[in-house]
Amino acid sequence: MLLKKLAAVGVGVVVAVGLSGAPASAAPSSSAFQDRSSSPKCLDFRADFGPYVTTCNYGDYQVWYWDNAIAHTALRQRATRLCLTLRSGQPTMKPCAAADQAALWAIDDTSAAGALIKNKVSGTCLARTANDRVNATTCTGGASQRWDVINGL
Repeated sequence: MLLKKLAAVGVGVVVAVGLSGAPASAAPSSSAFQDRSSSPKCLDFRADFGPYVTTCNYGDYQVWYWDNAIAHTALRQRATRLCLTLRSGQPTMKPCAAADQAALWAIDDTSAAGALIKNKVSGTCLARTANDRVNATTCTGGASQRWDVINGL
């Protein structure tokens, strides 16, 4: 009986680890997202202020974990382990939950103009505002919606 239980656990581990949808070479990235304005700043978060951009220091509050091997990925901040999500159309930070589709983002970094960060549910893009806040707006591909992805942090 014990052997049957161990065999069942072993099969579950193989299925969960060995048969994931991502290729073996894919690995979650840890990156900073720097806007492409004339005075570039990095995506950051403060509990008393919310998501915003500030001078890049590449510290834990500016490093985000994500997986470029899947179409829509969570953006989890290194410092707080919270995920960037949309609530009532506004970017905010919440505990990461697999069922929270509003916490999933597509990062399209195929353009030399910079990456677009597009929310799965709303279809809106993350953008820097004039007062260094971030919001989600209709995707136009404009400069305020373009981000450089700084990898390997």
